[in-house]
Amino acid sequence: MAQVQVETVRQAPGGASLPDRIEQALQDDLFIPEDFAAFVLQVARNNDSAGKLLRELREPRPNGEECIPWLGDTLMLERLVRLCARGKIALNLRGKEYLQAEPGESEEAAWNRMKGRLGTGKVA
Repeated sequence: MAQVQVETVRQAPGGASLPDRIEQALQDDLFIPEDFAAFVLQVARNNDSAGKLLRELREPRPNGEECIPWLGDTLMLERLVRLCARGKIALNLRGKEYLQAEPGESEEAAWNRMKGRLGTGKVA
C-alpha cells in the first residue's frame, strides 16, 4: 500500500480568493521546474508520448519517489512547450510536424510560435 505524505500550509481567510492563492502556492512553493524538466527528459529518452507523460504526472510515483505537483492540463502543457522553446526537447505532433526551437531562434520567439499547438491536454 502506498504511503501518502500530506503537507499543510496555513492560509488566512479569504473567501473567493482562496483557490487562487492555493494554486499560486502550488506553483511557487511546491512545483520544482528542474524536477519537472528532468522527468520530461527521462520520458523523452524512452521516446514515450506526451500523453503518457501527462498520465504519469497525474498519478503518484512508484516506490515512494517524490511526486511532481499536478498543476492542471493547461499549465503542465505550457511548461512542456516551454521546454521545447528552450531547445531541451522536440515533440512530434502526430507525424505532421515537430514542436522544436529553430536554430538561432530566441526562447520567446519559439514560445510565441508554439504555444497552443498541443491542444487541451485531454488524454484518454
